[in-house]
Amino acid sequence: MGKLIEDMMNAGVLIATDGLQPSSKGARVRISGGTFTVTDGPFAETKELIAGYAIVEVTSKEEAIEHAKRFLTLVGKGEGEVRRMHDALLTPTPTASTPLAPCDSFARRHLGSNSEEVAGMLATLDHPSLDALIDAAVPAKIRLSEPLKLPVGRGEYETLEELRAIAEIIHDIDLKDNKFGRDEAVGIRTMIDGIALTTPDDLERIARGTEVFNNLYEVFGKKRQ
Repeated sequence: MGKLIEDMMNAGVLIATDGLQPSSKGARVRISGGTFTVTDGPFAETKELIAGYAIVEVTSKEEAIEHAKRFLTLVGKGEGEVRRMHDALLTPTPTASTPLAPCDSFARRHLGSNSEEVAGMLATLDHPSLDALIDAAVPAKIRLSEPLKLPVGRGEYETLEELRAIAEIIHDIDLKDNKFGRDEAVGIRTMIDGIALTTPDDLERIARGTEVFNNLYEVFGKKRQ
């Protein structure tokens, strides 16, 4: 599932996705005649429950159905429902002829400009290319002469998984209840204690402790590759 999510996010198709916890941890809220009724889960009378969701940006219902099939193939069994969001129907997409059209839908807020939008922007600003626009807008003296040496990019799903692992380690170190059973907690705690003993300066402790967790984040990232 992780590989599918990564591929769809890298392709700019997947906007958001997550699984839902069991209904035993939820509640139903109903209103009738102005009176609210709250029923705690689980819901024994329910034959079907929503187990998760995915928000995708595609060009047709048929394309959305194909993505739903990919999800269900990995799940193995079950049923998915394809629905269109209201903002996808009501919010116009800016074009070269309408460069200032509203673009405040969920999908539009979370994705970069597409090729048509870039072309419209360049036409409006009268520049033949993005490079030409950058040359005109960004002073040469503040520009780098070579590309940034950045690490391999991570998607939202991978980043959250790595941060969750670090959060579990911090929990086990801090509360000492071994709730998550992280084997790394003892070693990391020893390192943090060592930093605290070797310097009395709080800022130095924070800097060196931050470096420990930055390295830990990189380790979890490499484990997923």
